[in-house]
Amino acid sequence: IRFGLVAGGHEIGSLNAGDSAAVATLFAEDGRFVDMGAPLAAHVGRESIRLLVDSFIQAHDLGPSGITIVRMVSRGSIVVSELHFDCQFVGPGSPPGGVRLEWDAVVVDEFDSGGLIIEERSFSDSAIIARQLEVPTRSQQSVCE
Repeated sequence: IRFGLVAGGHEIGSLNAGDSAAVATLFAEDGRFVDMGAPLAAHVGRESIRLLVDSFIQAHDLGPSGITIVRMVSRGSIVVSELHFDCQFVGPGSPPGGVRLEWDAVVVDEFDSGGLIIEERSFSDSAIIARQLEVPTRSQQSVCE
């Protein structure tokens, strides 16, 4: 499954470069992306996946660290990647300059015989992200100072 390992590297490189079109081309025409934190919101097809990646890129300044591959293993047509995200959330509601976010995710990709992603499932702890996005109230700030 060498192509799967290569594709995984290309996907992360394209995400870090802000190239949603390149990410989408790694998926089969009817490929699926499923955020397991919200599994009912599957994105099916390259255009839907490209739009999803666009929205992620617009809301996150990946900066110099961005997304790194911690570990990647494969078996048959399945590749499992452990990823580390280190970025600034600059999306709606964020303060000027954004909010630094760090989290880990496990991504499971299933590939077809041509090396395209049939389905990608992403697992992360949304509570970790939510805690980092909390903006302290004025009373909390004075206690911390």
